[in-house]
Amino acid sequence: MAKKIISKEKILNAAFELTRKSGAENLSVRSIARSCDCSTQPVYISFKGIDEIKDEIYVMSINYFYKYLLDTVARKEYPEYKSMGMAYVKFAHDEPELFKYVFMTKPRENFNSINANFEVSVEVIRKNLNISEEAARKLHTEMWIFGHGIATMYLTDYLDIDMDMVSEMYKDVYSGLIKNLGEKNGN
Repeated sequence: MAKKIISKEKILNAAFELTRKSGAENLSVRSIARSCDCSTQPVYISFKGIDEIKDEIYVMSINYFYKYLLDTVARKEYPEYKSMGMAYVKFAHDEPELFKYVFMTKPRENFNSINANFEVSVEVIRKNLNISEEAARKLHTEMWIFGHGIATMYLTDYLDIDMDMVSEMYKDVYSGLIKNLGEKNGN
């Protein structure tokens, strides 16, 4: 009987889809093997174990989020920085398991891409408002905490408001923080 070859890519794609549907906490070598319609042997041939797979899925999830974010910004429905915040909240709504894995669990070791996104956001604010890096960093931190709160409330079904209301809330909080920043700088 011929052996069935299961590629590393097929295993990762199956693991990613399982993570999207059921969450990373439910991911196991057995569940991946079932999804690939094979024994656990091909999984263990390609990977040392579930932690290695989860590292790969973490990277895939971050990349998926960035594509989602960039697609939202490219639609130019909102100003650039606001688009980033709206994408964050909408991602929690549309991809709850991936959102939880990337933004609601302790970051996997040696992965700095979330920090890189933070820096991009700070630069967008600094450039658009012509403010110091320190002020932009503070503003983004406060906006991120606000956005994360909304996203978390969506994710837990605690909040049921439409995206137009979320957009209005972002505008109000952003305007208030900018006003506060101006008052602190004597403007």
